[in-house]
Order: sequence, then C-alpha cells, then structure tokens
Amino acid sequence: MALKAGDSDAYYPLDLIEDTRRMFKEKGFKIRVDVIPHHTHDYYSDSYRVNQNVWEFLTQSEMKETHFQESQPQ
Repeated sequence: MALKAGDSDAYYPLDLIEDTRRMFKEKGFKIRVDVIPHHTHDYYSDSYRVNQNVWEFLTQSEMKETHFQESQPQ
C-alpha cells in the first residue's frame, strides 16, 4: 500500500498521515508514504506526476489471487 501526501495539505496534515501509516503497519500491512513537497490537497495540479509514480509502484507489486463476488444488477 502506498499513500501520497502533500506537505501543505490542510485536510490531511502529515501527523495524521503518519498515524495512518503506523496503524496499517501495526496490522501487518506493508505501507509506504511519499510526501510531495510544496503540495496541497489539489490532486489535479500534479496528477501527471502522481499517476506516473503510482503506476511505477503498482508495477513492482504482484496481486495475489483474490476471490470476489461480482455484483448483479437489481
């Protein structure tokens, strides 16, 4: 799991991001936090770089087989 956080995000300050990282880690999750310097909560202003970074992270990960139930239209 990876979290992306701007160091100037008023909605999710870095201490809250660190608490979240710690809680996931305590539950046994592998988690990475990437702090984006001089960035707020505005995803769209830096979406190209963020998306590129996310795809790089995902290509290093292998999804294990999961079992899911496809939802049916009502």
